[in-house]
Amino acid sequence: MKARTETEALICPDPVGWRLESRGLVVSGGSIEELVGRLPADAVVSVGLDSADVLVSLFRLPAAEGEELRGMVSMQLEKVLPFPVEEVVFDAVVVESIAVGDAGEGGEDREVASISVPLGSVEEACGILRERGVRIGAVGVYAEELGFRWRGAGEVLAFWMESGRLVVGLYRGGALVWADTFAVPDGDAAAGYLEEELARRLVSAEFAGMSWSGCRLMVGAGAELVRTTVERIFGRISEGFEVGLTEPVRGAFKPASWAAAESQEQNRNRVQAGLQRVVMAYLMVILGFVGYLAFLKRKANGLEQRIQSLQPVVAETREREQRWRGLAPAIEPERMLIEVLNQINQARTSEEVRITEFTSSPQEFILAGEASSYAEAVDYTEKLKGSADLSRNFQLTAGNPQILPNERAQFRITGREEAKGRKTAGKGGAQ
Repeated sequence: MKARTETEALICPDPVGWRLESRGLVVSGGSIEELVGRLPADAVVSVGLDSADVLVSLFRLPAAEGEELRGMVSMQLEKVLPFPVEEVVFDAVVVESIAVGDAGEGGEDREVASISVPLGSVEEACGILRERGVRIGAVGVYAEELGFRWRGAGEVLAFWMESGRLVVGLYRGGALVWADTFAVPDGDAAAGYLEEELARRLVSAEFAGMSWSGCRLMVGAGAELVRTTVERIFGRISEGFEVGLTEPVRGAFKPASWAAAESQEQNRNRVQAGLQRVVMAYLMVILGFVGYLAFLKRKANGLEQRIQSLQPVVAETREREQRWRGLAPAIEPERMLIEVLNQINQARTSEEVRITEFTSSPQEFILAGEASSYAEAVDYTEKLKGSADLSRNFQLTAGNPQILPNERAQFRITGREEAKGRKTAGKGGAQ
């Protein structure tokens, strides 16, 4: 089976709508739905959410890491969010460490930035992708992902356009610590409205504790009106930057429920693929058996009289067959129990294939075991059937593997030597 190939793609906001980047192709559209049709069939899409519904909060918390830190942030969000914390997806980033007490004696606190997005906004933005069966890799907030380029750059106050809205973000060492956004109208009134509204929101943020002194002013490429307005408000020159992400999306905003649904879908696909292989194998066996029956029927018409004349020989042959079948496991190396077990062990495709039961008699053996997946169980049974040494002496049959509660697959294989035994005995009678 050939390895599955994947094409990485990115969908994120651009100044007028949304942008798709894939295989060097950059396409703009008014909505994500317009871009879905341009995705390669094997695409795995990373999504950068727009800033329209983003809420950024700063908390001072005791030093913690990982899930402990997220738990503290979740408790703080319950106090500031206008809706239950279960209805948001959030990321927590440590901005800086703050010493507590005398040097060398006290501990330290952490200033933590929390970026929250309502779960409904995430599902709305990515809904069309999931409806069309597009595989979603990582989901991030474009404003947060944008800041990674400014790690180690001190404080940066950035301005850029997203879908006709101006977004303002304050970054400390690349971490987003404050953000605001508002729509900018078209036409002659745009310049006056932009300057008035931007100045008002900056002043409001200063009253809330934000400070712009010493910040580098960064304006996204192509936003000339924004650049001149920012420079007029601050009275100094700004720098430009190219919009777009320079690093892969981190994926902190992909809901956990999606991962569970994707895992279930992958399991269903694996089971379906395994069933299809089994069905095809059985169809081939059935077709071969039907052809064999037709051949036997034609031969039977010409052999019936001869069979009647050979009845005494047949009776003698059956008697010899019984004696031979009783002695064969002891005198034929390929049918010895230790050799049969060796062939069964050599056919294992990996250490995950485990033999849990083995019983034998002079006429047959029964083998049961488990594999890590349905497909691996089918592969093992097919490999065992294809063993030349076992096939010469036993007729191997296997039912459909059974899926266990722990997602492992249980198989059962029966090896009977009846057909082979008759052929062997017949050879002995002719000598």
